[in-house]
Amino acid sequence: MKIYLLIISCWLLSCSEPNLKKKENILEKTLFENVLKEIQLAKSSFKITKKKNKTNTEKLLANTYSEIYKKNNISELDFFTTLNFYSENPKELEEVYSNVLKLLISERPITDQK
Repeated sequence: MKIYLLIISCWLLSCSEPNLKKKENILEKTLFENVLKEIQLAKSSFKITKKKNKTNTEKLLANTYSEIYKKNNISELDFFTTLNFYSENPKELEEVYSNVLKLLISERPITDQK
């Protein structure tokens, strides 16, 4: 009986190992929230200016994303790996976006808050 329990325990532990590896590539939650906030601000700026010159604005947006990743010492792969991780955990993703919204609201100019 003890042998069966040992075998089952080893099997269960071996099955959970990929999740541990996956979490190693995930950005810290607050860093991810700050990067998402900066990306949302960049997208908003893009939407405002794209009417003038769409081609140049799209290039500028791509460059802005690269600058955001570089500023935060992450790669595009790190960002998308983290985004995919949270997409698989909807409650966590909802919390992240809620925090991003709070960050955006807190940075909004005081005159716009009235």
